[in-house]
Amino acid sequence: PDDRYTVRALTPADQVAFDVFQDHCTPDERAESDISIEQAGAFGVLDGDRIVAGASTYLWRGFVDVGVLTDPAYRHQGLGAAVVSAVCAHIIQTGAGIMVYRHVSTNRGSQGVAEKVGFSRFMMVESVQVGNGA
Repeated sequence: PDDRYTVRALTPADQVAFDVFQDHCTPDERAESDISIEQAGAFGVLDGDRIVAGASTYLWRGFVDVGVLTDPAYRHQGLGAAVVSAVCAHIIQTGAGIMVYRHVSTNRGSQGVAEKVGFSRFMMVESVQVGNGA
């Protein structure tokens, strides 16, 4: 990103700013991204003191899965790719495992982040969600 932004690891001291950042996104976006400061490799993009994009990882079926979320007012500036790149560099440096990047197939923004960072599609999984029934 340009010089006005800072990309860095997030700590528990960033929790209030992280909560404010997540409040700018919809509940569905937060659920799909599944990011948290408590997860491994939590990084953020900051505009001053404000977190505007975040990413973290968790173990999924033996792989290190990365999630990412960008404040809607800051999308289409490469900030998601910047924070995912920072997480990937951290995981590679620590040797924590093999990374995967999963996203809903209709989420073109997330697909763009994955492609920009250098992930390539190797699998497509289809699933059925069973509701409570009526």
